[in-house]
Amino acid sequence: MQMDVLTLLKDRLRNRIRVLDADTTAKRAAVLAPFFKREGDYHLLFTLRTSNLPTHKGDVSFPGGRADKKDASLLDTALRESEEELGLRPSDVQLIGPLDDLRTMASNYVVTPYVGEIPYPYDFQPNAWEVAEIFSVPFTFLADCGNLNAETWLYNGETIPIRTYRYQGYKIWGATQRMIENMLDILKAP
Repeated sequence: MQMDVLTLLKDRLRNRIRVLDADTTAKRAAVLAPFFKREGDYHLLFTLRTSNLPTHKGDVSFPGGRADKKDASLLDTALRESEEELGLRPSDVQLIGPLDDLRTMASNYVVTPYVGEIPYPYDFQPNAWEVAEIFSVPFTFLADCGNLNAETWLYNGETIPIRTYRYQGYKIWGATQRMIENMLDILKAP
């Protein structure tokens, strides 16, 4: 019998040394990568950010944001931000574990992603200032390397390679795509 993907991921996260970025000059942030099961298949939940926000306008992201002094931990940051953005109660998140720290290129953040499982269906209450849309992508789509596109973009006058997922009109790229890639690498590790 094949092991459930979240059970496997939880086991792998518990039994590995996580990559940490201890740079104290970078801003700290945390996100929640929320899984839910619909009709027997796992989906990952994403938000489309509004154009109101100061950074990453109109980008696809996981719910989360900058650490606040009142947060007891980066996990608290991810849960607080998920509640502020989506109305997702922290008590409704079953923690799977943290992925590796990841640095954003343009905004100099070190982001700690946490994987969690949430109930489905869920009565989200999105913050209209921050969240334009909430959508999900089947995890099988993300795990299929044939759905990862290699593209070339012009950034600050330089041509750079970018990997993206394109799903039903949404473009998942940058830090969010790299978090998914980190998760898949952990799952595929021997």
